Amino acid sequence: MEGVTAKIKDITGLPIATYFSATKIIHLLETVPNLKNEIEENNVLFGTIDSFLIWKLTSGQNHVTDVTNASRTMLMNLQTLQYDDELLSLFHIPKSILPKITSSSHPTDFGIISSADIPSMTGVRITGVLGDQQAALFGQGCFEIGDAKCTYGTGAFLLLNTGTNAIRSGKC
Repeated sequence: MEGVTAKIKDITGLPIATYFSATKIIHLLETVPNLKNEIEENNVLFGTIDSFLIWKLTSGQNHVTDVTNASRTMLMNLQTLQYDDELLSLFHIPKSILPKITSSSHPTDFGIISSADIPSMTGVRITGVLGDQQAALFGQGCFEIGDAKCTYGTGAFLLLNTGTNAIRSGKC
């Protein structure tokens, strides 16, 4: 198991933990009756809160997420910025249920609001998505390499802008 744990951390930058989406999806696949059948019939999708909101805002037309949110699923390869086929196979998670990963700021991939619940917003294009702590890094002005921020809420999070270089933590 130690080799698998190291491989997952190498691919995703994350330790195996129930905090991330992959373990939650595995649990659902193993415990919810008929879920696998529903997936085979294309009746089930999984995603993070951003993909759910986009799905609802676009009346089910767009099942997408951005890199910042996908990176917290324990399914995305940090080098390719796409879901890792080896991990999906290891976890028995079909790629078809996951949202398409796109850039955090993309004028065409997130969709156009068409929800009847907010008619005043109909036709507005969704052009950007950022997730939680990753968004807070920039919201708190950490634009330069070496800038860091720490927030306390549901957890304690220390984030560091490393630019285009992935720096692996040896502590988790």
